[in-house]
Amino acid sequence: MKRTLAIFAATMMMSATCFAQGISVNLNGENIEFTNQEPVVEEGRTLVPLRGVFDKMGYSIDWIADTKTAQLKKDGVDISVMIGEDCIYKNGEEIKIDVPAKIINGSTMIPLRAVADAGGVEILWDDTTKTVGIVDMQNYEMGYIGGSVNAADADEAAFIKNYEEVTKEYNKIAEKYLALNNEMQSGNFDIAARLDEVKTISGEMYEISEKTKTEVEKLDAPEKFKELKEATVEYMDSMHEITGLTKDFIEGNIDPSDYKTKLQSAGVRGMQTEVRYKDALKSVTQ
Repeated sequence: MKRTLAIFAATMMMSATCFAQGISVNLNGENIEFTNQEPVVEEGRTLVPLRGVFDKMGYSIDWIADTKTAQLKKDGVDISVMIGEDCIYKNGEEIKIDVPAKIINGSTMIPLRAVADAGGVEILWDDTTKTVGIVDMQNYEMGYIGGSVNAADADEAAFIKNYEEVTKEYNKIAEKYLALNNEMQSGNFDIAARLDEVKTISGEMYEISEKTKTEVEKLDAPEKFKELKEATVEYMDSMHEITGLTKDFIEGNIDPSDYKTKLQSAGVRGMQTEVRYKDALKSVTQ
């Protein structure tokens, strides 16, 4: 319950070593393109290329050939990954990993669990789309609906006015929701004492996201704003799904294991739809 988009970590379980064909990886909703080596599955664990993941998270990466060690650095964090070893080191502290790092086609591969432990991130798994979602909460910002855009004619001006009007209430509730979400991530949040508060704000977000989705769908969008309209509807649909799951879980209307599975999938899709929304908004503000 500490995070709405990232509560549980996932491990991909398969029986044999194989290339993980069809599995995609994203960081905070943005797809990661692997240019040299795709993820593989070994001993029931998914291994991903160290480059492509950690550099996208902002780490510098150096390779020490003599010791076959990858050295990662970012903001005072030093991570050492040694090929063939059953551990990695973060600021000198040993962290055990279930599958040793290895080199495949020139790429250093590490298990997803090591990515989570070393990088301080959460791992989600959407079984429907076969997508690994890496959630880096330090660099993740949940956006609000709306922004500053310029109109080229009367039709665009009318759409902007109507769009801002129908999303106004959502923004007010989203502000409270985001503030509470940030508190839950602080580590000092008493979930038992404030369960009613979490339930209330989740319920409000559940209702307002559906209402906003319906009202945005009714808007007549000029060509320039069609992608923004579609992305907003998709984003609101995701928020409705996520907050609905949280609300049902608190009310005891969903089995915990079922909640875990569904929330991981919804979290991955939620981040992806938010990226689409942000890109669409950016395209009309440039």
